[in-house]
Amino acid sequence: MKKVVLVVVLLIMLCGALYAFVCLQTSQDYIYADRADGRICDMPVGNTPLFVTVMPGLQFKLDTGSDMSLLSAKDMALLDSLGYSVREVFGISTGRNGLGKIMFETKRYRVDLPTYRYDTVTDSLGIVTSSQVPSSLNVLHNVDFVLAPDDMSVLGIDFLEKFKVEYRFMASMISLYLDVPDGYEQSIPMFYTRTPINALWLGKRYYLSANVMNRNYKFFIDSGIQRADFKLPFSERIYSKNKLYSDTVVSFSGRFPAFIDNASWVTIGNRSGRRRVYYYDNDEEIFALNPFNAINQDLVIDFSGLSIMLRPYYNVDPK
Repeated sequence: MKKVVLVVVLLIMLCGALYAFVCLQTSQDYIYADRADGRICDMPVGNTPLFVTVMPGLQFKLDTGSDMSLLSAKDMALLDSLGYSVREVFGISTGRNGLGKIMFETKRYRVDLPTYRYDTVTDSLGIVTSSQVPSSLNVLHNVDFVLAPDDMSVLGIDFLEKFKVEYRFMASMISLYLDVPDGYEQSIPMFYTRTPINALWLGKRYYLSANVMNRNYKFFIDSGIQRADFKLPFSERIYSKNKLYSDTVVSFSGRFPAFIDNASWVTIGNRSGRRRVYYYDNDEEIFALNPFNAINQDLVIDFSGLSIMLRPYYNVDPK
């Protein structure tokens, strides 16, 4: 009997040590930029879902819902062919990927990533065009990636939370900084949770509180949401006072029937207005929002400062 108890105790201690070891794993510990002052780089934003162009021919899904950053074999080969360092290193990576699937990997690729700045011009019709500034080449060294299971490369939360992430709405541009750029004020507080299960994952889960149709909710910040500003469960549709329209939500995890409120009254931080709310159920977070859809103006997400920052005054009319 004593031997059985001893074995059980040892197994419990071993499991506890393994759990602690996995929980202590981090990512992007050695990342640095050749030019770290001011705006490190720009990344033009593509269509839904949110893709950014790091350099011509190299696109990433920008996904705060992905615990890890992923690099496809195709993009890895491209960087290697251009002479940028791609090194295989040991590292435990656990969590959700850009498809919402759980991954467990012991191998990472530490990559040097070329980035640029872009000039943007708005014509008389409000059409914005951007052009790369070749002389602005800036290299982000030692960016950690896990090999993507498909051809989709992803910049996940482990990468994004190392920076102040600016979205310039009219220019359709994501920019990275180490310090908050001028002209913004704290507007929307954020928080994160590390439950015993989530502590196993490589990335944090960031949330904010918002009021939809006079009801308070805690929303997961998920830039991987494709069309919806706000996502609420199907059961919450009874609180909408507007006409609802039926639709189908298409995501990387499948197709889901939904109802849409196109003009729901929403308060987020110190701002209020009408936003598009989708009511549907899937296997992802019950309450979620995509800030790049929900906030139609310039913003900065300061993950370390737990704040989404907005300009005091902003006119979205390009004319």
